[in-house]
Amino acid sequence: HHGGTLVTCENIKGHICGTDLGVTLCPVTCGYCPFFEYEHLKEYAKPMTTMLPVMVHQTRYAKADCHYFAEVYENQPHNYDLNLLPALDGPRHGRTLTCIDRSKHFDGDFAHELECPEGGPEAFCDENLTMRMTAKHTYHGDTVYSVFLTEPHKNIESMRAMQWFDLQTEAVTLSTLVYTEDLEIFTSLSVIFKVDLAGNLEGHVKMISYTDISETDQPVFVALLILANLGSALGLILSLYKLYKDQACNWGMTCYELLARAIMCIYCLVLQLTWAQQIPMSVEYDHLLHTILDFHGHGHAEWEKAAQSYFDVKTHIYHETQWLMSHRIATYLILYTQLLQMIFYFHCHPRMAALTKTIQNSLDLMFHFFLVFFVIFVALGFMASWMLGGEVEAFKSFRESMASMGRMLFGEWIYAENAEELFGNMTIMYWIFALTFMVVLFFSLLNFFLAIIVDSYMGVQAEAAADPSEMNFFMDMLDAVYTPLKFMRRRWPNRKAIDDALLKVREETPPSADCVVGLEDLGQALPSSMHGSVSDFVLFYAKKCGDIVSSAEKTVTPGSSAKARGPNKNQLLKSAVLEAEQLLLPVLNPVFGEDTKVFHKLIHKTVGAKEIIRVDYDWVPAQPAKSAQHQEVRAASEASCCVRPYGEAEGILPP
Repeated sequence: HHGGTLVTCENIKGHICGTDLGVTLCPVTCGYCPFFEYEHLKEYAKPMTTMLPVMVHQTRYAKADCHYFAEVYENQPHNYDLNLLPALDGPRHGRTLTCIDRSKHFDGDFAHELECPEGGPEAFCDENLTMRMTAKHTYHGDTVYSVFLTEPHKNIESMRAMQWFDLQTEAVTLSTLVYTEDLEIFTSLSVIFKVDLAGNLEGHVKMISYTDISETDQPVFVALLILANLGSALGLILSLYKLYKDQACNWGMTCYELLARAIMCIYCLVLQLTWAQQIPMSVEYDHLLHTILDFHGHGHAEWEKAAQSYFDVKTHIYHETQWLMSHRIATYLILYTQLLQMIFYFHCHPRMAALTKTIQNSLDLMFHFFLVFFVIFVALGFMASWMLGGEVEAFKSFRESMASMGRMLFGEWIYAENAEELFGNMTIMYWIFALTFMVVLFFSLLNFFLAIIVDSYMGVQAEAAADPSEMNFFMDMLDAVYTPLKFMRRRWPNRKAIDDALLKVREETPPSADCVVGLEDLGQALPSSMHGSVSDFVLFYAKKCGDIVSSAEKTVTPGSSAKARGPNKNQLLKSAVLEAEQLLLPVLNPVFGEDTKVFHKLIHKTVGAKEIIRVDYDWVPAQPAKSAQHQEVRAASEASCCVRPYGEAEGILPP
């Protein structure tokens, strides 16, 4: 009854049909009987669509007893004489302050328990005349209190009336799910507002996008995973074999290589197994839709069950997105290990080792530099926070002060945002800090660091330029393929056997004597499979190392200084080559026999390269001397014609 009149759907349809009651109580009169056919109010203009209404939920702190001055303030006595402002002439009904325990979360069944107003509806008020609002739900293990914003203007008005956001609120999250058509991208979007200790709101957006691998791409993805797994497993086996076989290897580098390959192998296997267990995101979104589409019944209890079903599906989606994020982080770290391994590999080549050698050569200086830099940086940060933190936002805390100085160091700014508001002594204090920072850190120490790096780099470049065997990276890559093929074609033994033979000769040489290996000795020292091809072996390595040859301008004669024999370079070259043939041919006869084709090939190839065999006049021919010069050489030394191991003298054959 309303004012003594019997209320029916018919006589109040002008009022009730525009509200939710018209749908639930008067469907016949208002024309709300199912089934309906809905039409678009507006066409979709973009490929993105939001799934379901926005869900807003909060986490809450538990209440606690007040302490310190809050307890004093809470327990103020009343005074009957204070009957005007402030009116304290009677005891309070309830508490003044709401004290909370930030180390403990609220876990009650409802977020709010309010007194029912007089004449409140029974559907909302229990027998104790208490209204319980915003039921508890569980979301990935946390207790949350949620509201579906089905009609935002009404929902927000109701939330404001009950003070839904209060001192117990830790954070409020507005979340929704977005689907991008055609690209098949599923996005979880959350806007999170956290409440700090002073009651300020700090908002940030969290967005994670996920896309299912299409049916056509799945076989390719699985095949690439298997290929990566097999490749890393093969590399792991090779590393283990190297550790077992070569006890004299670089253990640090080999162990890191072993670790990197083991991590890659294990990770590929874990990724493949865990990915196969994931539910496609399209299926998860379909389940999420049906938490609302499958809703039956009326009342708050049924609606809360639907809300919990929504959070159950959201929990599955949360775990799947967390799985995705964890693998993104794992992949990021594995890529770093691979990048570091590649940098270590670059260290094997003189020109590519610029980064590692530069850092290695400057480690000691950089350590002491960073020690000084860290002490000054931290001291200035603390001083700025101590003196300016209450006035300048950029230095409000020690942590914020350190972050601000980091931005200043990279030149982002030097004049703080609200420094112009300072006055008096604070202005002087600020500029003392700013000038100290600029002079000591920015202009001095930062340039000291650059000087350390540049000086070390120049030393590395000088070392590379002085290395006689150094070639560019791509030539060495080709040589790494060509050399084994050359060894196989000529049936030369492996490089280790050759090294062992040369080292044996060196070990048999007295420490006080100059280590000299004659060509005959070289032929005897090397494995028998190389007999008769020592000259080819010498020629092969002469092409690699320029120090085994020198230009005609540097050829010297006995008893003279290192001067050119004449002004005409071509004549010098020709005469030097002829002399080299006369000196070397008799000596090399024991190696070549009657066949001197290889020797002439060596000489003419050298001439074609505008270089000649270096005539070392410590080399004595094995036949009687034909000139006074040769007699002087023979008298000076009784050694036979020789080549010296690499590193023992200038212009000598490498091992």
